[in-house]
Amino acid sequence: MKIHYLIVAALFTAFPLFADSSDEELKLLRDISVRLKQLNGRLAELEKRLDQLEKKQAPPPPFSRAAPGYVQGKLEEIRLPEKPSEEQIVEYIEAIRQVRNLNRAPSPEDIQVSMYRKIGPGHLKTILPLMEKRLIPHLEYALPSLVEESDKEFVLNSISQYPRLVPIILARGWGEEAAPKILEAMKTASKFQYFKPFLSGRTFPPEQRKVLVEIFCSNPEAGVLAPVIEQFPDVDFAAAGEKVWNRYRQSSDELKRKNIWTMGSLLAYTYFVVKHTGNTDALLELADIASVQGSKLKIPGYDLSLPLALHQLTGQGMNPKNVFDWVLANKDRLVFDKNKQSFAIRSRR
Repeated sequence: MKIHYLIVAALFTAFPLFADSSDEELKLLRDISVRLKQLNGRLAELEKRLDQLEKKQAPPPPFSRAAPGYVQGKLEEIRLPEKPSEEQIVEYIEAIRQVRNLNRAPSPEDIQVSMYRKIGPGHLKTILPLMEKRLIPHLEYALPSLVEESDKEFVLNSISQYPRLVPIILARGWGEEAAPKILEAMKTASKFQYFKPFLSGRTFPPEQRKVLVEIFCSNPEAGVLAPVIEQFPDVDFAAAGEKVWNRYRQSSDELKRKNIWTMGSLLAYTYFVVKHTGNTDALLELADIASVQGSKLKIPGYDLSLPLALHQLTGQGMNPKNVFDWVLANKDRLVFDKNKQSFAIRSRR
């Protein structure tokens, strides 16, 4: 039964058409009848459209799991010319980058990686600037395959501009030759993740140790060096800590506005300062960060959670808010044991 029939029936119940019905009632019912006919026509169109939609199976979205062959099909359409120009290489990279499977993270085994490897060596001047502008994980996986001996000179001279080359340099056995340039690049580096392979498990000669300490004290992003220089036998850790802390305190407002002191680096620096100087202002800063940022923060390089680090320093448990309150209430009465690297409240006499 159509909807408007029900409405008409209801209306006739409300306004029975007796002979003595007023002209106003008759006019009202005629107007309603006309509108119901129009509405019925529209409803018929909608019912027809709904029926068509139900019968028609919509194609799956391009990145849906319902279309497993979409990515491979699109990639098979992309071809790299036999002797591509640099412009064609850029177009090739961009075409592959545009084909993404949003259902999972990129993997080194993905077909895109093997496609990028087809570019071959000799094109780093084209490839590296693209990687600086946008995130291309598959090209990152393929990059080591695009570097050969013929690229060595360019690679060694480009470390400061492209730190992502450092792991490749080490893998190719160029580390010793490149060490001075790697250290030079670290002086102004804003990200240290690419330098970790260079820093890990390495024995540094005295002149390189000196440079690393200077970098640690001068580059706000070099907090990850803290556990590295702690292994050096000829470093005054307390002096280094005081230098770092003074620099931070004197310039913290400006640097924080510019977001130069990133959280990870700041945690590593502050923890180093507290451990080696017993600075209660630094301890309060560390506890404050923990109480505000939560209990999941880790101190880069130390593989140590911030709550656990604070507990080791204060013996006040793993609740950051409780530790902060304890430090704030007793800051002027805290004494530091350098051997145990921990704080206690000075006993009253």
